[in-house]
Amino acid sequence: MNSLINLTLTRNGLGSEGFIQLSHFLNGNTRLQKLAILQNVIDDLSVASSLSNAFKNHATLKKLVLCNCGLNNISILGELLKGCIRMDALGITKNDFVSEGVALIANFLRSNKTLGLLQLYGNKITDDDALVLASVLKYNTNLQQLNLSHNDITEEGQKTLLKAAFDPTTMESIVESRR
Repeated sequence: MNSLINLTLTRNGLGSEGFIQLSHFLNGNTRLQKLAILQNVIDDLSVASSLSNAFKNHATLKKLVLCNCGLNNISILGELLKGCIRMDALGITKNDFVSEGVALIANFLRSNKTLGLLQLYGNKITDDDALVLASVLKYNTNLQQLNLSHNDITEEGQKTLLKAAFDPTTMESIVESRR
């Protein structure tokens, strides 16, 4: 299995033991480039920590998708993000996290220097959350694609994001106009 470069795990009912085994697999694999975990709930902080360490220490893993994994627990989401610091592409989709989750992702974006693609579709992100994300776009100059489709962002939130993406010097005025 050391030649495996893409792995997709969909609706496998992995549970804690399965995720721990996945962590062990990642620690022993030297070629995996993309991992997609779909419809497998990550609901244990120690499991999230084990996965996070495996992500962080993996030399070739650069693309990660966590779709419909129940990442509405802020502690678990935060722990997983710690391991994603070297990712080129990250999808955290259909997890319905709250504004605190968006704040965690914004902090992650602020310090991440490698991420080129971030997919956050289907997470019930609001206009206020869009403002939080917009405020960090000026810090992450490597991000090339941000997918926020299928969220609760209105035209107002879209304008905020566009303004930040194309004129980062206006962020203070955007924040002030929203108060």
